[in-house]
Amino acid sequence: MSEGQLITIVNRMLVGAWRDVAELTPFGWPQARTEALKAAQQAFADMPIDGEFTAIGMGLREDHRALRKEAARYVMVEVMTRVNSAFGPRSMTARRFRAHEIHHVDDTDLYFLLKCVARQATGLLPQLAAKGLAQGHIDTVLQYAVSFDASLTAIDTFIDDRDIALHARIDAGNALYRELKGLCNIGKGLWFNVDARRYNGYIIYPAHNRARRAKAAA
Repeated sequence: MSEGQLITIVNRMLVGAWRDVAELTPFGWPQARTEALKAAQQAFADMPIDGEFTAIGMGLREDHRALRKEAARYVMVEVMTRVNSAFGPRSMTARRFRAHEIHHVDDTDLYFLLKCVARQATGLLPQLAAKGLAQGHIDTVLQYAVSFDASLTAIDTFIDDRDIALHARIDAGNALYRELKGLCNIGKGLWFNVDARRYNGYIIYPAHNRARRAKAAA
């Protein structure tokens, strides 16, 4: 049963529950319980669905990839162009920056690589100043590191929140279905061999049951 089907079936059952309140009450289903079922249905319908989380997660990851690309470009153009000009691209001094790894390290290591670039640039700032490197460039690299770390944290937090919300929705859906079955069992018991129309109103899958009876008759 899909979530949409569950909402629709509850709506259909509520029609009978409101109508039959006098008959249901002596069997443990008073009006207050019908009101609670309606409230539970509404609360379930208001919970975020999988598609919403998928879209949010995709947006966070797209922003994260864009930030990584932007940070890498800044390091290679604004910092390493000057480092390579001062010391040579194959020099051990240039390799200390680890910038040659920037397109290959995983996300968890990029933060430390950016910190390494800033640290090395700070130590060599007197020599690199002649090539146009300034403290502002170093500060920008550090800000990229902070932003990148925050982006990773945002993704991790989103994953945790999504998992909690999805489990809560599953639990709410299961609880709603259990309560729905309780109403259906009472309703069917009340109207069995008494009122076929009302009895059928408490069948969760009436179309399925009709098809099964038709198949058996054939």
